[in-house]
Amino acid sequence: MRVAIVGVIVALTTTAQARPPAIGFCAGVGLHFARPALAEWTYWLGGGAGVARPAMGARTGTIAGRLGAGIDFSLARSRSMPYGGEIELRWGPWLGMDTNLGHEAVEGGIAFDLGMTSHSPFGNLGVRVGGGAGDLRERTEPTGSLTLLYGVRSVVARYSSGGGCVEGSRVRVTDPGRPRRTLALASGARLFATVRADRDGNALWLVGIELEPSFFLPPYSLARFGGAEPD
Repeated sequence: MRVAIVGVIVALTTTAQARPPAIGFCAGVGLHFARPALAEWTYWLGGGAGVARPAMGARTGTIAGRLGAGIDFSLARSRSMPYGGEIELRWGPWLGMDTNLGHEAVEGGIAFDLGMTSHSPFGNLGVRVGGGAGDLRERTEPTGSLTLLYGVRSVVARYSSGGGCVEGSRVRVTDPGRPRRTLALASGARLFATVRADRDGNALWLVGIELEPSFFLPPYSLARFGGAEPD
């Protein structure tokens, strides 16, 4: 009889230890995720004005139009910030053409973009370095250029919705949303400043604006026009 009682006690103790601890009250919450695509591509149209400075002769004012395209990849990220996600540096190749009053230049090179994965509250900074060929004066010569960029970048495909469970002071993700895309379109609008020169000493300075046309197509949202997730 004593042996049977001891056996029951041991069985009850073992069952109590094997039972998982209670996790407490769980409140469901909606979560939003921003995941940069493996590759993000864009194209742009632009226009501006500036000054042409020949190697010999007087400077003249000029206007210019441009088009181009590029693709970029994540190069480095910092820790997540309180607002906007992670600070992200992206890089990739680009190809473009400028035309100004009968003079053309076709160039390509490497571009860098500094922003944040979810929302860049102070805008995106960029730089393009390139080279190619252009007729800054009377004949086509090898050229090199440097372009500085500042503006808004919007990648709608980065965003998805999911869910989580509040457990004490923590949120446990129960629905991680959509996996990151392999390829996504990056739209936006930005100011540019370009300096271009050829080996003969002819130079051109331009300032203007570039935009990717779908930036002004649905989904319409003030948040998107500021570079954030569409409302």
